[in-house]
Amino acid sequence: MRTLIVQFQPKRASSINVEAVVALFARVVGKIRSIRAFAYQKGNDRGPYINFQLEVPAARLFEAWSQIRAGALGHRTLGSSLRHSCIATCEGTHGWDNYLLLHHFDPKHKLDRLRDV
Repeated sequence: MRTLIVQFQPKRASSINVEAVVALFARVVGKIRSIRAFAYQKGNDRGPYINFQLEVPAARLFEAWSQIRAGALGHRTLGSSLRHSCIATCEGTHGWDNYLLLHHFDPKHKLDRLRDV
């Protein structure tokens, strides 16, 4: 099992309704059969955020991330704001010691690719 986390930072998308983001993630995640657990947690460390945490079998990680990216970050009305206000990471082959950065609101960050994780 691998953990995939998408962190939404509402201050980076002031025009977006937080409840709409939570509902969107719940809908998208609900359609992905490979997800074994889903939870979200609100926090306020250096600004408000919501972490969407998913547990996915390692062999299905690429598939799950592709569906999240398309369904949430690619959403026709919320997608642009989410792309500019989210960071996505997942555990690597050695847990969080070699985590992968899958998406970052700042395009200057080098992203990792999901291969055989």
